[in-house]
Order: sequence, then structure tokens, then C-alpha cells
Amino acid sequence: MAIVGYPPPFENEPGHDLTYQAKCGLLTPPQLPRTLIADMAGGEKAAAEGLALLLAREGGKGAACALVALSDAAEYMAEPFLKGLSSRQGPLGGGLAEYNIYQAHEGWVAVAALEPHFKKRMKEALGFGGNSPDELRPFFATRTAKAWEKWAEEHDLPIVAIVSD
Repeated sequence: MAIVGYPPPFENEPGHDLTYQAKCGLLTPPQLPRTLIADMAGGEKAAAEGLALLLAREGGKGAACALVALSDAAEYMAEPFLKGLSSRQGPLGGGLAEYNIYQAHEGWVAVAALEPHFKKRMKEALGFGGNSPDELRPFFATRTAKAWEKWAEEHDLPIVAIVSD
């Protein structure tokens, strides 16, 4: 097993998680990423490749070697963004009222009511008839994040208080 930064012919180019994320468009300057996406996904990819090699050997295919590029792992993790799903106006990046983050009276909440039954239940419980995040913001500003989380539990909705540092 060989773990490199970039795939051939660039396997000797220097890089780290930060630079792999930068190349994929996953950074929002001036913030540093909150987690090591390429390193973590690369570790998972290496484990999967290692298991595949062991299974192949046990199946009589002999010994082999695999190459895992951390930049490929970052690219894989960036797919939703690169395809527009999680870009700022994409459905998972802020374009939908039912899948967004909102500032509460105290703290922030993550709202993930994407499926039609969740969306309908949330709108009915809130008495909300709009469709844009801007129309929904005033609703969440009326209670604390913890209060919204409790409310969501009572209504069986995927809404939670955001844990932050």
C-alpha cells in the first residue's frame, strides 16, 4: 500500500490536507477547515484498498500493491460541491428553506427537513407558508437553539442545535 498526496505522475508533489481541499474548492477564506477531509477519507480509502488486496490474495490472485492519493479522496468528498449540490445557491448549500442553518435567539440550528413528509410537517407546525430561507429566518429567531431542538423532538423533525466552539 502506498499513500501519496497526488496521483501519478504528480505523486512526488508536496501537499497536505489543506492544499488538497483548496484545489477542490472546499475552503472558504479566511477560515481554515474544521476537519481533515482528505486525510480522513484517504485513510478510509486505504483501508478499503488494503482489504480488497487481502481478499484478492486469498482468492488466489497473488500479491499486489495499491496506490491511494489523498487529493483523490478530497476530490471525492468535494463531489457534492463540484456538482452544485452544496454550492451557495444549491439545494444543500443554502438555496432551500428546509435545508439550512438559522440563527436562533441564542445559538444556531441546523434544519434538514428535505424529505416531503418532513418539509410538510415543519411548515404545518410552524404555520410557515413561504419557500425561501429569508422568509424562515424570523421564525427561528424567536427561540433559543436548545428550545428549537426540543420542539423538533416533539414534532419528529430533523432540527438540532449546532455545537460550536
